[in-house]
Amino acid sequence: MNRRHRFTLLALATLLNLFMAVFVSADEEGPRHLKPFPVPEWLTTTHQRLLFDVYPSEHFQKQGVKITCAGTNFSPFMYVWDGSKIVHINTGEEIDYAHFRKIQQRADELDMKIFCPLARMWHPILLDEHPEWQELYSPDARPKGRRNVREPWNGINGCWMSPFGDFFIEQSVEIGKRVGFHGYNLDGFGTFALCYCRYCKKAYREDASAELPPRRDIKDLGYRKFMRWKLDRWTDFVWRWQKAIKDVNPDFAAVPWSTGPGRWMHWTFAGIAECSVAANRLIDCPILELFWDFAPDQGSNLLPSFVIRYYRGLSAERPVMMLPYFSVHAQMRPWAPQAERDFRVLSTLANGALCSIGNWMVNPQTPPSYYMDMIAAREPYTQGAKTVKWAAMLVSENSRLFYGVPEVGSELGGAWIGSGVDTPDISKLPASVRRLPAHVESALGVFRAMTEEQLPMDFITAQDIDEEERLNLYKILILPNVACLSDLQAQKIRRFVERGGGLVALHESSLYDEYGSRRDDFALADVFGASFKRVRNHMGFLPHYRNFVIAALLPHEITDDESIEQDFRMDRGEDRPEVLGRTMSYVGLMSEVSSKADATTAAFISSIGDPGGINSQGLDRDALGKVFETGQAPKAQAPLLLTRRHGKGRVVYLAGDLGQSYFVTPFPAQRKLLTNSARWVARDRQPSVEIDAPLCVLSNVFEQKAKNRTVVHLLNQFNSAAGRSLPAGSPSAREEVVPLHGIRVTFRGASVRAVRLEPEGLPLEIQRSSSGAAVVVPELRVHSMVVAEH
Repeated sequence: MNRRHRFTLLALATLLNLFMAVFVSADEEGPRHLKPFPVPEWLTTTHQRLLFDVYPSEHFQKQGVKITCAGTNFSPFMYVWDGSKIVHINTGEEIDYAHFRKIQQRADELDMKIFCPLARMWHPILLDEHPEWQELYSPDARPKGRRNVREPWNGINGCWMSPFGDFFIEQSVEIGKRVGFHGYNLDGFGTFALCYCRYCKKAYREDASAELPPRRDIKDLGYRKFMRWKLDRWTDFVWRWQKAIKDVNPDFAAVPWSTGPGRWMHWTFAGIAECSVAANRLIDCPILELFWDFAPDQGSNLLPSFVIRYYRGLSAERPVMMLPYFSVHAQMRPWAPQAERDFRVLSTLANGALCSIGNWMVNPQTPPSYYMDMIAAREPYTQGAKTVKWAAMLVSENSRLFYGVPEVGSELGGAWIGSGVDTPDISKLPASVRRLPAHVESALGVFRAMTEEQLPMDFITAQDIDEEERLNLYKILILPNVACLSDLQAQKIRRFVERGGGLVALHESSLYDEYGSRRDDFALADVFGASFKRVRNHMGFLPHYRNFVIAALLPHEITDDESIEQDFRMDRGEDRPEVLGRTMSYVGLMSEVSSKADATTAAFISSIGDPGGINSQGLDRDALGKVFETGQAPKAQAPLLLTRRHGKGRVVYLAGDLGQSYFVTPFPAQRKLLTNSARWVARDRQPSVEIDAPLCVLSNVFEQKAKNRTVVHLLNQFNSAAGRSLPAGSPSAREEVVPLHGIRVTFRGASVRAVRLEPEGLPLEIQRSSSGAAVVVPELRVHSMVVAEH
């Protein structure tokens, strides 16, 4: 059989497999999402400690290493399939099969696994035999060819939508079969290009009845529809890739660098098509490089924790692996202090990810065994663990990519945050002006508030809304300015609330469809009890708070909070009664809405600027005083916080994007309004574990059902070295551990027979009461787990 016929048959077979997968996984009420293949059991249990840049050996086995990988693209393993044999990408020499088979056999003897570092979609065949398979980056681009036979291979990308995609799948299968490694690691896993090869043109014409867009323009609906199509086609391709490998060896693990390079998702969340959200659920274990140098917020653990939790949501709690970098200021030397390095490893574990280490990151004082022992001591309490379900936050791929706010830093195509390494043009922006997409900023603020209040929250995706199965595991759903929702997703959320679920929605949630086109009103207007009028921009940066607003907080379970009372009540004596009442400043974006008759206003905008000031607009002090006497919001004033009941569920709609504001311009009252809203919509279904700890403690609650065990991770994020330099130049560099004492953990409604602190192995005394079984952690250094046996 010649190569052309083989490619034709392979393409037909994979398309048939794709059709069958879609058909089998069909949901009669929504999109048909591809179902992932089972993760190899060894990756979820016995083999979770990966060391990069080494081959398996007795030396590393004795240091606790369970998986090795020789490198990424630029490794000793730079081999490709030429259709009949495996050859080196540069020399064309055939691989020494016996040599690599011995490496694999040695790994088996040592009870280790080894990953093959696949080269990304580069291949000399793209120049020598099939230049038409190349990615072409402009409408008038032409394939490149060698000028002479001795010219070296130059790394041109193949288009996976051309027959090269099927050839690459075949290459992956052949390398797996002939070399025999236990899995692959691939750098550059994703779909970056707007490609104009003839195969992309033909496929888009057939699928969309349209021509490819002439350029990247996120504001153009045609381009946004193309992006959605390209990401969905990439997801299909990844499923076919996985199926071809799993058909040969179900225990072969796909562990590529996702959103390559992974640091970009951490730094930018930029509006560019890379790896699709759905593809991360189809592979066995996405892996990311994890950095701690977000420019306006250095010294913090917020974004790294967010990224880990986000990827756990993308994978639906399938394995996720992180490589925490020990460098500071991007990839500069020296490494961070040892206390910081320990913290980064333990932060990875506390947030629910597997942790890999690079051999270039160790030294004689802290060899691989130092970190492997740290990981191994916690494995008995992480393997097979799933989060205890309470709150879910939807982080939306379409809202991240397609939604922006005109004339502010988070406008699509505008001034995205940059690392200074990968995007030097953006790095010229002042740190306080660098922005993330508005939806992501909102999600980060909500995540910060929930973690500071020790409330459990997972991330879910639009797929989970479509399918409903994971959504229905949770008591409440949070929409952090999820602007882009399909009509079907809005209906699924409506049904979730009608059946008794709680909903907290912010700002422009559901105002746009799945392609980023604005509706006339919220798709969930009936659920929110609000109709959209316009966006009001009350953003500002210190000291330029000229357009901030004053919000009045009326009596309600959400606003009746001691911390709010302390911050905003003013006692002026008997002869000078209180006139400001419960008010707070708000700096940020908000939707001006009209409220429906069955919605209750718990907070509203009373004025712009200080009441009674020179530039104030709105209610004066006397009018505001009368409002507090009656407890009724004036109809003319814009609502900030609305509550209502919908079916069996409760709803809070926050017209102000308190999530984004709490990330960009945080005031403590915003945290309480967000978290009290979550508690209120949950009604009597509060979290099963209550944690009383300082704000700097990050907690995460898991259960190991097979062992009848609850595991509460406690991470001490206190950073005594932070906050004493310019924000743009202050790296995360903890130099010491400051222990915390007296953290109280209460297990509600569960029969707890024993509790201990791990990995210390310290039994904890149980204090039983009507509230449940409580224990006190005598000391938290960096990371410990409160393990309750039921």
